[in-house]
Amino acid sequence: MWPALNQRETIMKGTVSILALLGMLCATSAAGQEPTLAAGARVRITAPDHGLKKQIGSIEAVWVDSVTFISAGTRRTIALSDATRIETSAGTRKQLWKHMGIGFAAGAAAGAAAGAMTYEECEPQGGIFDCLLASDSREEEMAWGGAAIGVVGLALGTVVGLVRRVERWEPLALPFKAAVRSTGSGGIGLRVSMGF
Repeated sequence: MWPALNQRETIMKGTVSILALLGMLCATSAAGQEPTLAAGARVRITAPDHGLKKQIGSIEAVWVDSVTFISAGTRRTIALSDATRIETSAGTRKQLWKHMGIGFAAGAAAGAAAGAMTYEECEPQGGIFDCLLASDSREEEMAWGGAAIGVVGLALGTVVGLVRRVERWEPLALPFKAAVRSTGSGGIGLRVSMGF
């Protein structure tokens, strides 16, 4: 059996009060924390409400609830609760092994395909060296083509891996925030967001 309407309202108001108190405690503890971002830091920000998807810029100023950054010459300020992801640059690095692997795999695949398409069975013409370097089967021709062009791809991948640098990004922790608010229609609303 359901409690009387007045009892349910009392329970609801008590629950709202407890949630509001917890929300205020979260807000005051967050207000006492130092921001984890510093002016001048290179960042990548995602905030869909502001049309930002992995937008790269540098931090100009950090407040407890918002951040101002400059990206492509434009200054923008966003609330930290609107950011779904903020990453800081951890510098650049080379991806030598990755590019070597891609180069070898692409070269080997292209060489094997070329070997399969160009294979012709060797017919001796009576000379001593007629079919000396010829493959005995289509599979052998594919293996030789894959190995030869794979080595070329490996060399090209090595050059790319030595020249190309990739920026590494480290995500910042976005702690949990909650707020309880009354709605205009007399109800209550719970807003859950992430922030610093």
